[in-house]
Amino acid sequence: MKNKVIISLASFSILVGAYGLSAVLSPKPTDATEVVPTRYVKLWELKEPAKAKQELTREQLSVRRMKENEANELGYVDDVSLSIVPGMLFRSNMAEGTLVTADDFIRPDDADYVDFILAEGKMPYRLTVVTENIVGTAIESGDLIDILAFTGLNGEDAYQEVALASKPVKGAISVTPIFAAIKVLRVETEVKKDDTQPQATTFILEMDRKQAVTLTLAKRIATLEIQKSIGQFDMSEYQADAGDILHDFDSIVELRADKTTIN
Repeated sequence: MKNKVIISLASFSILVGAYGLSAVLSPKPTDATEVVPTRYVKLWELKEPAKAKQELTREQLSVRRMKENEANELGYVDDVSLSIVPGMLFRSNMAEGTLVTADDFIRPDDADYVDFILAEGKMPYRLTVVTENIVGTAIESGDLIDILAFTGLNGEDAYQEVALASKPVKGAISVTPIFAAIKVLRVETEVKKDDTQPQATTFILEMDRKQAVTLTLAKRIATLEIQKSIGQFDMSEYQADAGDILHDFDSIVELRADKTTIN
């Protein structure tokens, strides 16, 4: 009888120990499931309709954040990067609400930009001028410019030479507008090779053939000055000759037109 009691107690102790050990070794249940944060993708959306060749502005776009899985279904795997620069144009017509990328636009530094923006019946004309002959604020792609021609003497001794010149010679020394509101397709600033060379800027202009021929001649016989267009103006206010600088000199320059009209 005593042996049965001892065996029963031993068995009970073994069972209690085994239960305790299993409780220690068993993994504890997790109180809450780990929450994975929702990832969003940054996209750009048009706030209004746009037409091909229309210039892009920041005000036309809004930022749209879309869930990653939804963006992936539309073909977007990461944030869309879009850097807006002056002269950046829409490649095609687009509706309000369209999601856009850099591929939907053409930039002034793209190889096909000039051909894309060139109007029918026009040709690109390359004009390089010394930067000091560019007057006023910075000129960018899409701007309109006026071109003035200076004919006459130049240099430190110019004043003395003009004073001693005959009236016909003095009358030929003048500044005259030759073109108004010419469209700039592209602007290229050349890097100086050394300090002996003046800084130069190249403009790709939109012109018809007659304008191109006239400008080619003007480059040969005059010094050209460029400035951002002021719109319609009175030509007489845009001309000057030696008589405006030298006292007691009667100019013989004949004004052949009173106004310049911009189409």
